[in-house]
Amino acid sequence: MLYRIYFNDKSDLPFIWSFDSGDISSEVKVTNVNIADCHAWTHYDVTADNKTSPTAWIYVMAGYVEIVDDVVYFMN
Repeated sequence: MLYRIYFNDKSDLPFIWSFDSGDISSEVKVTNVNIADCHAWTHYDVTADNKTSPTAWIYVMAGYVEIVDDVVYFMN
């Protein structure tokens, strides 16, 4: 499955990272991100307002996602 990983506003500390499955309605906030054996690439949208949609993010293609102690692990 394809996910987006993006940096949150400082006010969200300690949940400084978020990921979703393509739009912000599926957002999950986490403290850290780990990517193992997955294809990943960056993307940006200069027209985004960075409130309802991030301006820049990392796409990651992962077969398995697990959250442990507020840390997300993307794996294949």
